[in-house]
Amino acid sequence: MFNRVHPALAGTALALLVGGCSTAPPSRSLACGNGVPAQITEVAGGKSKTAELKVLTYNIEGLGFPARSGRGPELKQIGEHLSEMLKAGTGPDVVLFQEMFSGSAKAAVMNSGYPRSRRDRAEARGRSSPPAKSCPESPS
Repeated sequence: MFNRVHPALAGTALALLVGGCSTAPPSRSLACGNGVPAQITEVAGGKSKTAELKVLTYNIEGLGFPARSGRGPELKQIGEHLSEMLKAGTGPDVVLFQEMFSGSAKAAVMNSGYPRSRRDRAEARGRSSPPAKSCPESPS
């Protein structure tokens, strides 16, 4: 019968429990009216309109130790690449990040430029920020 836990096993279990804990990823959102407006295109002689929304869901594998380690440089490249895409006008409109738990993963996302605002887009194009539209009233 086992009446003692081996110290190495206890240490490993503790490391797994503590290593899996992490602070929540930073929450980023835009104030109403500061989002980038969609480009609306009339089709069929003006009888209908379309808009395109580009969405990227990205599992960046930013797990903390002991699940993953040594991903700092790769995670930094992810943030830099997304930022470059935004500056070039080729980035998605919305990015949903997954597995953003390590400090390196959080830094990569914070440096990616998402979410972007009307001001961010105007500044990237060398213009002043357009005035924000007023927010619609919430339904009662």
